[in-house]
Amino acid sequence: RIDEARIALEKRHFEEKQKMRKLLSDEASKELKQRAMKEFEIFERYQQKRQQKEKELNEADRLKREAHKLAIEECRRNQIQYLKQKEEVEKKMGMLYTEERNREHQLQLEFERQKEAAKRQRNAEVMKAQLQQCNENAQKRSLEKTGKLEEDQKAIEKLKGEDDLFNEF
Repeated sequence: RIDEARIALEKRHFEEKQKMRKLLSDEASKELKQRAMKEFEIFERYQQKRQQKEKELNEADRLKREAHKLAIEECRRNQIQYLKQKEEVEKKMGMLYTEERNREHQLQLEFERQKEAAKRQRNAEVMKAQLQQCNENAQKRSLEKTGKLEEDQKAIEKLKGEDDLFNEF
């Protein structure tokens, strides 16, 4: 009976050890399973965060490229607008310059016309003065001739009178 009790005790002790091993094994298995699940969850969160971060970086890059593209387009539009304005200003300046040159040319022509008219006026006045002087000189000469003729006439009459006297003698 001791042997049987001993065998039963050993059997019970073995079964308790097996139970304990199974319990420890189940707990270790459960713990490993939980650890694996935690690691998987951590890995999954890491992957999601990494993908999210990559997505955000890609979105930020896309937005940056888009903003850069819009800035370039805006710059081009501004440059085109500036060139158009510059061209308009140059065209207006050219027109103003041309108008000013035409105005100056017209003033110069008017000045030349006035100068020419004044010259003609002076020439006409000089010519009038010369004609008047010529007429006056002609009158003087005429008067002088008339005076000389009268003197000559008187001298002829006097001489005739003397001739008549001489002939009477």
